[in-house]
Amino acid sequence: MTGPGDRPSPLRSVDGGRNVEGAAHSARLESVRLTFAPERLRLARLLARKRKNEVAVEVDVTPTAVGQWESGATAPSAETLFKLSLTLGVPVEFFARHRRQAVHDPAAAHFRSLRATSQAERSQALAFGELVWAVADSVSRWVELPDLDVPDIPISADASDAEVEAAATATRAALGLGDAPVGHVVRLIESRGVIAAVASSRLAERVDAFSHWYSSRPVIVLSSAKNDAARSRFDAAHELGHLVMHHDREPGSRIVERQAHLFASCFLAPPEQLVELLPRRADWGELAELKLRYGVSLKGLAYTASRLGVWGESTMRTAMVHYNRNNWNAGEPASLGEAERPSMLGRCAALLDEHGITLEEIAGEAGLPPEIVGEVLACASDAPRLRLN
Repeated sequence: MTGPGDRPSPLRSVDGGRNVEGAAHSARLESVRLTFAPERLRLARLLARKRKNEVAVEVDVTPTAVGQWESGATAPSAETLFKLSLTLGVPVEFFARHRRQAVHDPAAAHFRSLRATSQAERSQALAFGELVWAVADSVSRWVELPDLDVPDIPISADASDAEVEAAATATRAALGLGDAPVGHVVRLIESRGVIAAVASSRLAERVDAFSHWYSSRPVIVLSSAKNDAARSRFDAAHELGHLVMHHDREPGSRIVERQAHLFASCFLAPPEQLVELLPRRADWGELAELKLRYGVSLKGLAYTASRLGVWGESTMRTAMVHYNRNNWNAGEPASLGEAERPSMLGRCAALLDEHGITLEEIAGEAGLPPEIVGEVLACASDAPRLRLN
C-alpha cells in the first residue's frame, strides 16, 4: 500500500494513465533529441513552406538558432522539438536520423513553371520529391524495383530540331516502342526505373510537373490539377526529355524547355509518321482520329502540322481562331479520359500488404511517420490498398 507521504512512481498509471502517457511522451522526445537529424528539420521546414525567421518566431527562438540546428552546430531541446513538430505539422519522429538520405542538387531540378513559382514553392516541391524517393528506397528493401534504363543523349543549347527529333527517335527505340504509339507514358517510364508521383495537395497549385535526380534515381512529379490524359502524357514525355537530354544542363531556360517540348511531341507522335497522316487543312475530324491514335492533344497536332510545313501560316491562324472560339483549352473534343497516374509504388505497397508487411513497417524503413508515407503512396498509386496496423 502507499502511505500518505509516498509519491506514485512516474511509470505507474494515475489519473486515467496521464503519468504513464507523460513519461512515454518525454521518453519519445528524448529519443528523438539524441538522434536529431539537421537535414530532417530543414526538410520539414521546406515542406511547410516556411522561412527560418518564421519558424523562429513560432517556437520563440532566434533565426540564428534555427540556422544552427539545420547546420548541425547545435540541437534543439526536447521541449523545442515538440514545438517544432506542432509548428511544421509533422510528428516528432520526423526529426530523427535515418540510415540514408537523398543526395541531390536543388539547383539542377527541371520545373515546367520555373518563372511562375517562387523559390519557396520550388523548395517545397523538391522536399516532396525527396519524400517520394525515400519511400521508394524503403520499398526496395523488399521489392526489386526496375533497374534505371533511360538513354543518356546529351543535347547542347544550339542543337538543331533534327538533333532533338533524333534523340526522341533513339529513345523510342531504346524503350522498345518501334513504330507503335505509346500506350501509357507514365507506366512506361516507371517500368524503366523512374520513380513517379502526382503532386501532393500540400504543394502550391502553381507548381507544375518537374523532374529531379535524387541520388542515383530520377523522380518525376506530375501536376494533380490536370485531369486530362493528353496533358499528363505530354508532361510525362516532357520530363522524360529532360532526363534523356539535360542531365547536366542548367534548367529553366527557354531553350531547354523548348527542346523538352519538341522531344515530347516527337516521342509521342513521330514526325515521319505524322507528316503522311496530317490533313492538309484544319479538318478537326481527322485530327480527332489522330488524337485518339497517338494520345496527343488537338492543339499539339495543330502545332506539329505547322512546324512540319503541312499547314501554312493562314491555315494555322484560322485553326487557332476556331480552337479558341470553342474554348477547347478548357476541354477538347475526343477526350482521352482522365489523367494518367503513376502506379508502381502503390502496387509495390499493395503487394507488401498482401504478404503481411504493413505501412508502418515501410514507414519505419523509410524513417518517416506512417501518415506521411501513406500520403506519398496515395500520390504514387492508381488504386491504393494500404492498411495501418
